[in-house]
Amino acid sequence: MLSSSLKLYSALYLAAFLYALGYGASVYLIPVYATYLKANYYELGLIGMVGSVLYIFFPLLSGWLSDKVNKAHMLSVGLVANIIATSAIALASTVPELLIVRVIGGLAIGFYWPIIEALIADIAPEVSRISKIGSFGAATTLGMIIGPPLGGVLAQVLGLRQTFLLSSLPMVAALIVVLSFVIPAYKMKGVVKVAASVNASNSLQASNLFKVAPIVVTYSAFFSTVVSILPGYLSLRGYLASEVGALFSLVSVARVIALLSSHKVGGRDVSALIFFSLTLALSCFIMFFSETLPLYILSLIIMGFSLGFIFPLSFNLALKGIKQELLGRGVGVYESILGVGFAGGPIFSGFIAESIEPKAPYLILGLLCVFIPLSLRRIKDNSGRG
Repeated sequence: MLSSSLKLYSALYLAAFLYALGYGASVYLIPVYATYLKANYYELGLIGMVGSVLYIFFPLLSGWLSDKVNKAHMLSVGLVANIIATSAIALASTVPELLIVRVIGGLAIGFYWPIIEALIADIAPEVSRISKIGSFGAATTLGMIIGPPLGGVLAQVLGLRQTFLLSSLPMVAALIVVLSFVIPAYKMKGVVKVAASVNASNSLQASNLFKVAPIVVTYSAFFSTVVSILPGYLSLRGYLASEVGALFSLVSVARVIALLSSHKVGGRDVSALIFFSLTLALSCFIMFFSETLPLYILSLIIMGFSLGFIFPLSFNLALKGIKQELLGRGVGVYESILGVGFAGGPIFSGFIAESIEPKAPYLILGLLCVFIPLSLRRIKDNSGRG
């Protein structure tokens, strides 16, 4: 049983790494590609939004389905969808076409992230959930360390369209890993059946899901703004695609360190979230005042470190109180809350950047991060944790 669990975890982490390698090699180049297609800041935000707007609702469906059918089978379907969506970016030759492709991408991601997270939450005991989701995040982020600079180099050597096509190949490898190792190992464990007597609504309301919503929305809005707007801004300031990729690999290095360390503060979820929301605010303010490369680097490193702690801590805190057989739905709601930030962040920030000043969104998001602890204190007061 132990060897089977280790095999399953290892296969999931490998699949997560391979997926992130392909995703990282392509996602940060989408805003750069959009600028080549003559997109303005508002259109950059719109492209970022359409890739996420369906993610507000789709994880609810995929999370619900994952409680009823084999999660490993669903994960393989999600990877197939992501392979198609990533390859399809190369076919877009206008901004409207790119918008359509990003809608497909939003659907594909909705069938990947909630499913693999629900699968890990399902097989991990609650006492080790922070550690397991942190290790998953670290495997994902390792792929994001290698992916962006690799994508940047490929884009300079082969061109953007060819890079998007090549970026789907690691996802194909991830699919092979899931089909060969994850599905057989997870079958041995079995699929949890949902009892008819379970009241899903009451179980979800009894959890901290909606209490952590403010920090989850803000952190996803900030991250999606950085992914959707900042690469285009740096490109317009004269930075090469390879340089943009290298900058974002620093974010991933900081995230890996934080993710692998997150379990050490797992007993102080609320206090740690308050602290790292404030460090996230600091990264926003540094970004707002940045005019030189060293300051951009400092801001991105602090951002990656903060987000690396916020994700597993908020994920674990949100799922406390949710019954085992409803974890898929719990993860779906959590990911839908993320989707609100992912969808709203780019379009809001793109509008502000185009109408006021390109870096104004970071000042606003930084101020929001300062006020997040006010909502988190409700959890601390009610639960006594932190």
